[in-house]
Amino acid sequence: MMNHSEQLDKFGAAFVKAQATIDRAVKDTTNPVLTNKYADLASCWNACKAAFSENSIGVIQGPKLIDGKTRLVTRLIHSSGQWVEDDGFELIGQTNKAVNVMQAMGSAVTYSRRYGLSAMVGISTEDDDGNESGKAGEKSSGKKFTRNNGGSDAGSPPASGAEKSEAAPTLVLHYPDGTTSQHAKASDYLARMKATVEKEPEIVFMSANKKTLDQIETKWDDAAPLVLELRNMAAAAG
Repeated sequence: MMNHSEQLDKFGAAFVKAQATIDRAVKDTTNPVLTNKYADLASCWNACKAAFSENSIGVIQGPKLIDGKTRLVTRLIHSSGQWVEDDGFELIGQTNKAVNVMQAMGSAVTYSRRYGLSAMVGISTEDDDGNESGKAGEKSSGKKFTRNNGGSDAGSPPASGAEKSEAAPTLVLHYPDGTTSQHAKASDYLARMKATVEKEPEIVFMSANKKTLDQIETKWDDAAPLVLELRNMAAAAG
């Protein structure tokens, strides 16, 4: 649900003009685990900054306690004082041996600012980072991920710092409908989960998958930021 000032005539006219000239966000940041490119917070801000400035619109983002939960709220405000804001993204910071409380919360804030701004303003990229990461296996093998009850993925990308290529145990991803897919590499497992989480956020919180995510965090420190992002995505979509 959107919250807003009593009057919106000045804000509405300015926002429509601004939105007509907003650029696409440039994918200029590389995910260290999946090696795909995505538009980071700075890129999203650069896409709308000039258009908003020319039309006297500002952006305010910050934490707010709503119904007992801390959420990152995005407000768009016009120079007239008229404004619109969202209900925010709940800030959930997951810690582990490589990520302390403040680092986890900082990551949650950055993630929420990026998605909050993009959703409120209507910023787009060539393709969303979730879809692109979900295609990681397809690009390397020419074959798609499929759900199955016993087989494994047709192919997987070259090993990154997040896993070793030798004799890695099979990682089984469980879906809410009872099917599974098997992945030889952590990057494949995380990519497939990320491609699924927006439509099926409960996939992150299923007991078997939670255990696997904990194992990935413990074994590969550079995978921790993506695991945190998946948990935050699931919490926001749930």
